[in-house]
Amino acid sequence: MKKRRFIKCISFISAVMLCLSMIMSSFHQKIEAQASQTLSNGTYTIKGFVKNATSDQASMGNAGIVQPMQLLVKDGKYTIRMECQALSTKLGSVNFKGYLAQMGYFPDWDKKSQPTNELAEPIKVESYYKGVYDKYNDPQKGTDSTVKGKLYPHYLNLPVDYEKKQIWIQVYVPIMEEINQGSGLQYARLQLDWTTVKKVSDNLPDTDNTGDTKTVDKGGLQYLILSANALLSHENLYTKTTINTLKKSVANAKAVYNDADATQAQVKQQMKALSAAITGLKEKTSSSSKNTTSKTLNTKNLENGTYAVSGKILKTDRKSESMSNEAINHTIKLTVKSGKYYLTLDFKGLNMNSQYGYLKGLKYYASGYKTNSSHVPSGTLKSVTINSYQKDTNGKKIKDDYGTNYPDKVTFPLIKEALSDGYVPLQVFVPVMDAISPGSGKQAVYLKLDLSSVKTAKNNSVFKDSSNTAPASTGSSSGASFETASASDTGFKTEETSNQTQTTGTDQTSSQTAFTTNAVQTEGSSTGQTNDEEEQDSPLVVPSIMSILMSVIGIVYKLKSRGL
Repeated sequence: MKKRRFIKCISFISAVMLCLSMIMSSFHQKIEAQASQTLSNGTYTIKGFVKNATSDQASMGNAGIVQPMQLLVKDGKYTIRMECQALSTKLGSVNFKGYLAQMGYFPDWDKKSQPTNELAEPIKVESYYKGVYDKYNDPQKGTDSTVKGKLYPHYLNLPVDYEKKQIWIQVYVPIMEEINQGSGLQYARLQLDWTTVKKVSDNLPDTDNTGDTKTVDKGGLQYLILSANALLSHENLYTKTTINTLKKSVANAKAVYNDADATQAQVKQQMKALSAAITGLKEKTSSSSKNTTSKTLNTKNLENGTYAVSGKILKTDRKSESMSNEAINHTIKLTVKSGKYYLTLDFKGLNMNSQYGYLKGLKYYASGYKTNSSHVPSGTLKSVTINSYQKDTNGKKIKDDYGTNYPDKVTFPLIKEALSDGYVPLQVFVPVMDAISPGSGKQAVYLKLDLSSVKTAKNNSVFKDSSNTAPASTGSSSGASFETASASDTGFKTEETSNQTQTTGTDQTSSQTAFTTNAVQTEGSSTGQTNDEEEQDSPLVVPSIMSILMSVIGIVYKLKSRGL
């Protein structure tokens, strides 16, 4: 009996030990597998794609990053080394060239929605383009106060977790800000294709860092100044008192930023003051109803006739203006015939340094369209009726590097939903934008009608003709060779360095469809005819810029939590 129990006990212990052995073996195999998945020290290449915040189309900043990027690995830490390059295109005889001026990222944001309530951390600038000045950042004549006197980044270093496929970023592109104030700062998604990783060297590149030299970190202050300037471009939306407070804070912050002898304590103090001024902005209360002197018409039951209504084109956040807003006459013709409503839009060129770019391929979403949580429309797209085309001073259709048959006046039905909320969902295509950054030309937008402004149009003089023709002009871009300044140089004031770097060409090829971009698109339509072709549209949108106000609400909390 005892012998039998002993044998059972030994058998049980053996079984337990066998199970433990199998578990430990499996554990060690998993550890070894994980170790084999990490990369050894060295320099690699990796392909990526900068996508729009809410759609799969290219962000404006995508063409500003050289592909493939570098992946630096040292002691289990991974860094994406990005080389910035000029965004360039040609309009008429003028060569346009612009750079990415700033980039931040959101290391802790893994959600699908854009990080509107988060504060972006500035991406470390390894080096700047030395001596490269254009109409935006020229120290004396710069037209963009955000980048005036500031060097453009050449190489950026972004820390990343191994095999992390998407990182939320925020970029600032001065050329976009020129087209429409507030459009320069955009959310985007940097998507990395880890299947393309290739090792090119066992060594790390010489990043020309300052070594052990201790410098004052002004990156956070610089990014706050950028955000504040973006808000100041819309100062008409906020109360005079809070805007003046922000202007004063920006001036003080810039003074410290440009002070070579500024201490870290002074930088932190200005960050606190500037973040408080940003979060303290208060929007003006609407007074349109108080200023109405004429009798308000019942827009849902208008008599046959011609009316005028005010309108503007907004991004899909339904708040900030789209760059397309500068391409329309804001007094819009509303025609009522047999109880049916029709809108007629009068287009004009987008002014870019005395040259003009035009909209093309306008479509509207049919009644019954849907929206997601970010108000991005989807549904059936229909073509508008083109009444006339853009013509030059000789009466000929305007033709440029991107095509011809640009619409001047178009008409389309007003969907019933817009009679209630004033929002008309549209899709536009801007060829010149697509040329600057392939894939960024097509956008979903809203035509926002001020229904309280509807009034009878006694004659057509109320619809001011806003036609633009492209004047002859000459221009050239800066040279192809640039000097690179170390990141230790100040951002708003530049210093000479002896290093010279030739900007590398762009390799935009990719082995995967997800990381390719399309050529410039053009669309045509017959005069006075409506194309009955219908499309089922996938959402397209340019990210919100005015949401920058929301993005800095968390600044105070984060500063406190970091002990600033």
